[in-house]
Amino acid sequence: VADGTKLATLNVTVNPAIAVTLSPSSPQTVNAGKTLQITPTVTNDPGNQGVSLTLNPPTGCGTLSLNSATSGTAVTYTAPTTLNTSCAVVVTATSVADNTKSATLDITANPAIVVALSPNTQQNLDAGGTLQITPTVSNDGGNKGVNFTLNPTNGCGSVAPMNAVGSGTAVTYTAPPSLSNPCSVTVTATSITDNTKSNSVSIAVNLPLSLPTPNPNTLGSAVVGGSYGGAINAAGGYGNYTWTVNGTTLNTNGTPVALSDG
Repeated sequence: VADGTKLATLNVTVNPAIAVTLSPSSPQTVNAGKTLQITPTVTNDPGNQGVSLTLNPPTGCGTLSLNSATSGTAVTYTAPTTLNTSCAVVVTATSVADNTKSATLDITANPAIVVALSPNTQQNLDAGGTLQITPTVSNDGGNKGVNFTLNPTNGCGSVAPMNAVGSGTAVTYTAPPSLSNPCSVTVTATSITDNTKSNSVSIAVNLPLSLPTPNPNTLGSAVVGGSYGGAINAAGGYGNYTWTVNGTTLNTNGTPVALSDG
């Protein structure tokens, strides 16, 4: 018999929908052998079940350190150790509690960064001289360029600019304006994106070229029409010297040269 005084109730709790996000969320570029930290965040996940993680394609373009993670737990993506060409992969994080909710991240893996310098062989300068040095950075997806350093840092010249120099942008090395002794310096360009990639060029700085000032009082007596001998020695500079007198190039290997009084 129906009894309208008897009731039953059911309490239903409606939770907001689960949402999944990834940080970073914008497309990323990673060089060969390098890593990227990816952190999933799952909101409205009462059981804190987290996400499952997959790669597409599943092989050939890197690996993930975990195939599942709770909200806020970082996962490491590692690009292939070696690459001849770039590859692309999509990381997908899917809620365990509701597999209709997911987030994705696009990653491009590029070959390793290579830093080159021009010139790339040892250079020689006189004190006060300058040299243009141009870095070229290959496979630098962000085009961050290089930072320059000197070794030793002081006492043997300077480079300008030194920081955040783009690929193909020349910098100027300037040797000290004066020196008491020759010095050597190594100029190194290091990738900002990958500081394990660098290249260097060595520079030797020599004393300025100098000639003695003739002192008539030290010269011997001479006879008109007769031969006269003497020596002039140069110092400083680098490489071979070229001597000219009144436009005539002289032998510089110790062989006496006959000169006219013109």
